[in-house]
Amino acid sequence: MLTTEILGMALYGLYSILVGVTDLVAAAQLEWWNNLWLIGAGAVLLLGAAFVRVSMPGWLALAVDGLLALQSISLQNARSPVWPTAT
Repeated sequence: MLTTEILGMALYGLYSILVGVTDLVAAAQLEWWNNLWLIGAGAVLLLGAAFVRVSMPGWLALAVDGLLALQSISLQNARSPVWPTAT
């Protein structure tokens, strides 16, 4: 079960990094600091997942911090409209 959880965290971290880089370079739907936050939190989650797998102490807390950071940035992005609304 731990392998499945670690794989899920690693894939979510990698997905967040790729989405952040793609949006930073090409799409520009979000502000630059949102993309950097997304890339950084994804990297923290990916690193935390790798070290949780080898059972190093303290890295589970880092992985949870990465998940919470990605959750907070997703809430920020959900509040910001991607496209301007017509009034």
